[in-house]
Amino acid sequence: MKKKRFISAFLLVCVLLPLFAGCAQHSMEAGQYDIALNTGLEGDSYYYIDRDYAIDATQVEATESEYAKAEAYIKEQILESKNADTLGFDFAVDGKFFSEVFTEYTKDVKEAASDDIMTEWEVTYKKPGEVLEVSIKAVLYKVAPVCEWTVWIENTGDANSGIITDFSGYKATIGNAENGIYDVLGWGGGRDATVSFKPEVRHFTDGRAIEFNASNGRPSVRWAPYYNVYWENEEASWGKEGIFFSVGWTGQWKSSLTQTENGVAIDTRQEFLETYLKPGESVRSARMTLLFWEKDITRAQNIWTHFLYNYIQPKEDGTTLETRRQMNNNVYVTNLMEDATTDNQVIGIKLRVANKLPLDSWQMDAGWSELFGGNWWSSVGNWTPDPERFGASLKGISDVAHEYGIETVLWYEPERVSSYTAWNKEFMDKGWLIYDDAQSCIDLANDEVLDYLCNFIKNSLEENGIDWYRQDCNFDLLPYWKIRDAETEGENRTGITENKYIVNYYRYYDFLIEECGVMIDSCASGGKRLDLETQARSYPLWRDDKCNDPIVTQCQTYGINMFAPYSGQSTVEAGSAAMKYVSRSNFMQCTNFVYNIESGDKALIASVKDVMEEHVEYSPYFLGDYYPLTEWSDTAEKWMGWQWHLRDENTGIIQMFKRQGSTQTSQLCYLSGLEKDTVYVLTDIDTGDCIELTGYQLMTSGITIHIDSLQDAKIIEYAPKA
Repeated sequence: MKKKRFISAFLLVCVLLPLFAGCAQHSMEAGQYDIALNTGLEGDSYYYIDRDYAIDATQVEATESEYAKAEAYIKEQILESKNADTLGFDFAVDGKFFSEVFTEYTKDVKEAASDDIMTEWEVTYKKPGEVLEVSIKAVLYKVAPVCEWTVWIENTGDANSGIITDFSGYKATIGNAENGIYDVLGWGGGRDATVSFKPEVRHFTDGRAIEFNASNGRPSVRWAPYYNVYWENEEASWGKEGIFFSVGWTGQWKSSLTQTENGVAIDTRQEFLETYLKPGESVRSARMTLLFWEKDITRAQNIWTHFLYNYIQPKEDGTTLETRRQMNNNVYVTNLMEDATTDNQVIGIKLRVANKLPLDSWQMDAGWSELFGGNWWSSVGNWTPDPERFGASLKGISDVAHEYGIETVLWYEPERVSSYTAWNKEFMDKGWLIYDDAQSCIDLANDEVLDYLCNFIKNSLEENGIDWYRQDCNFDLLPYWKIRDAETEGENRTGITENKYIVNYYRYYDFLIEECGVMIDSCASGGKRLDLETQARSYPLWRDDKCNDPIVTQCQTYGINMFAPYSGQSTVEAGSAAMKYVSRSNFMQCTNFVYNIESGDKALIASVKDVMEEHVEYSPYFLGDYYPLTEWSDTAEKWMGWQWHLRDENTGIIQMFKRQGSTQTSQLCYLSGLEKDTVYVLTDIDTGDCIELTGYQLMTSGITIHIDSLQDAKIIEYAPKA
C-alpha cells in the first residue's frame, strides 16, 4: 500500500540492532516459542493484561474445546435443566421459586431454526391450572463459542397472577470448586470523562459480592454491561479459562457476583421488578450472552468483538459496516446547527466536496427543528424543520449530499419532551406523557405511543431524505418509570413500566431497520446505551460527550475496543503543531471531523485533508484484532499504545502516544497474533524508516519505539516481507 510519509522519530529494536538507510536485515533465532513474557508493568486494580505466553497466529481462533464448553453449557443450563442447580434462570411467585417447582411443569424443547451461524431453540414450561407460562429463546452459535438466552414470563390465563419477584435472567454458579482464585474484568461506563470505558480488574475478598449495575435507567453509565470472570484450571488448555458475560438490557440492570465454595455465584436481573401480571401481560429478562474461552483474556475479547461486529451488529446494504469519516455540526463542538440553514448546509457540503475531503456522511445534530427560546435543549418535542431556516423539509440538504454520494444523519430525541413544544401539548392531552415540571418522558410502555412514534418518525425520515437515524437520550429514565408505576399501575406493580418500555424500545428500533430501511446511530449523551440489545440494532457513532482532550480519547479508545468493536467520536480543532497528535488520538472506526473550514483557510483545509486521507488509509486496521501494548493511564507522564492486526492479510499497525508531560523516550512493546517464522517489515509512516524482524522476535523479544520530541503520536505499519 502506498503511504504518505512525514518527518518524526525513528525505530530501534530492543536488541539494539542498528538501522541503515534501508531496512535492517535480521535472521531467525532458534529457541522455545512459547516463552514467558515480562511486560515490566506493575499489577494493580486497573491493570488487566494477564499474558503468560505470546499469542501467535495459530492461537487466535476459537478452539474445539471452547466451542464444546458453550454447547455443553446451553444444554445443561437451559435445554435440559434436570435440577435446581442446572436451571440457568429463576424467579419467585408469591415467594415460591420456580427452581423449586419447575420439574412439576411440562417442558417442551423445539428447534426453531438452524443455519451456518446458529441453532435456535424455543423452550416452554406449562402447568395445568397455572396462569403463568415460561418461554425461553435459546441460541448456540456456530461461528464463536457463544450461547445466549432470553426468558419470558407470560400470563396466559383469565386472572391476575401472583406477585413475581427475584426474576433473574441468569442465576448460576460457574468456575472450578477446587480452585479458589477468581478475578473479574469489568469496564466503566460512559461517564463523560477520562475514565469512560476504563478496564478494571476486581478481586473477590471476604465473601463480599462484586456488583455491576446501570445508573438511573441508562445501562452503561456506571458500568458497561459486560464483564469477564476468569480463573486458573490445570485441566483447561493453557491452564486458564473464563466466561465473558454480556447483559442485554437497556434499562436498570444489576449483576451480583459472589465467590462460594463451589465457584462464583452470579445473579443478573432487572434491578427493580415486583409485580403481578394481568391476563395477556408478559415480562422478559435481559438477553444473557456468554462466551467461553481459555488461555488469554485479550484473545477472548478479540473473539467477542469479531463475533459482535460480523454476526450481531446491523449490516448496511447486506455487508458489514465499513469505517467512516463523518462531518457534523455538533452542538458540543461547534454549536453551528442552531444557526444552520439550507443554504449554509449546502455550501458546507459543497465546500468539502470541492476540496476533495473523503466524506462518508453529513450529520445534522440537535437544533434543526423550530427552536423555543433560541436553543435546542428546550425545543425537544418539536420535530418538524424550522420553516424559516429550512422551509418544509431538510431534503434540499440531503438531495445535495446524495448527489455526491454522501449519506445524511439526522438527530432526534423522541423520548424526552420539553414544555411548550408541539408534542408536549398533544401528548399531555392524550395522557401519553410521564410528567415532570421541566420536562416529561413519553410513555413508550404504551403501545399507542409506540405506534404513533413509528409512523411519525417514518414520515419524518422520508420527508427529509435521511439515511441514518440518530437517537439521543439526555436524561435519566428510571425516575419516570417509577412515577408511572406509582401513579397509574398501583400496588405491587413495581418495574412493570420499565419492562414494557424497554420491550417497545426494541420494537421501535426493529421498525426503523425493517420498515424505514435506515441505519441507527444510538447516542444517549454519548455511550450510555451500549448494551448488546442496542448494539445488535445500532452503532454508537458518538460514544461519549467528553471529546475535547486527546488523553481522554486515548483512554476511552483503550477500553471500549475490548467489548465494542465499532464506535465513533469527534476530533477537535487543533493548531498545525498539534494536528497530527490530536487527530491520531481520535482515530477510530468512525471519526467525526468537526473542523470549521468555512473560513476558506487553505492551510487548515490541507491539514484536514491530510488527516482524513490518513484515516482512510489506516482505518481498516481498526476492525482487526486489538492488543493493548501499555498499561491504561490517564496521566500526562505515561505513554499509551496498542496494536491492530488483520488476520487474513497478516498485516497491522502500532499506535503509540507520547504525552506532553512524559520524560520517557522509549517504549518496549510485545506484539501478538503474528506468524513466528515470517519476516515482517516495520515502517515508521512519518519517516519511512523501516526494520525487518521475525514474528518470533516481535512476540518474544519485542520492539522498542523511540520518541524524542515533547509530544507525538506514532503509527508503525508492518507487513510480511515480499
